[in-house]
Order: sequence, then structure tokens, then C-alpha cells
Amino acid sequence: MRPLLCIAILFLVACSESNSSEIQGSNESKDEHQNVLILGDADPTIVFESGLGDQLENWEFIQRELSQYARTFSYDRYGLGHSPSTTKPRTLENQVSELKSILEYKKINGPIILVGHSLGGYIIRKFQAEYPDQVVGMVII
Repeated sequence: MRPLLCIAILFLVACSESNSSEIQGSNESKDEHQNVLILGDADPTIVFESGLGDQLENWEFIQRELSQYARTFSYDRYGLGHSPSTTKPRTLENQVSELKSILEYKKINGPIILVGHSLGGYIIRKFQAEYPDQVVGMVII
């Protein structure tokens, strides 16, 4: 976990330090009820995308550490953790669209640093390809 912390902090060198304030989402969006954890309040926002079957809790340590320097965002995709299931096919396109939707609802428009593990790496690469103006960096694990 320490190498990831070092890599992520390198991306944040230009960012000003801020007080960390926990803003746990209401876990609701317009038509979604995904479990979300948002910590910190400074730009950029670091978006954590979990691997297949993983939940947002897997990012808790690194998310809390990095929230001292930036806003951090993690969530449970549909059917995982405390998020409900969905009948939508679990295609890469649908998962990217769902990530975009929840970020918009939570008013996170950029700049964004994407951090993806395993399947999350595919999701963030597709997200960056579709929304390059919002993404300022990526870490693929």
C-alpha cells in the first residue's frame, strides 16, 4: 500500500493542503442508490475504482491518508457492498456511464485523478478516453 501512497502524493504535489472534512454522501442519486464515501475538500478529486468484487472499504486506508491533500471519492458499484443490484448488463460501457452519473450527481466535475485496481483499471481507462477534459492523472494498479 505504501508505493501507491507515494505515487498518488506525487500527483498531488501541486495541490494546496487543506483540512480534511468527511462528507459522507447520502448514498442516493437521481435514480441510483449507490454507497459512496467522499472525504476531504480540495481539488483535485481522487476517484478510486475497485477491482472485480471489491468494495469501497478496500480503499479506506489510502483514501483517509490522501484526503488530507485532496477530495477523495470511492463507491460500491451496483451489486457490491451496500449498493443495490441492477438488471443492466455489467458491460464496461455501462459501468463507465454509471461512474459518470454518480460523479455528476455528487457535483464532482474535475479535475480528477483516477485510481483503478484490476477491473477498475479498465473502467478508468475507458472513462479517461470518454471524458479526457476531466482527468488530470491516472494510477493503474
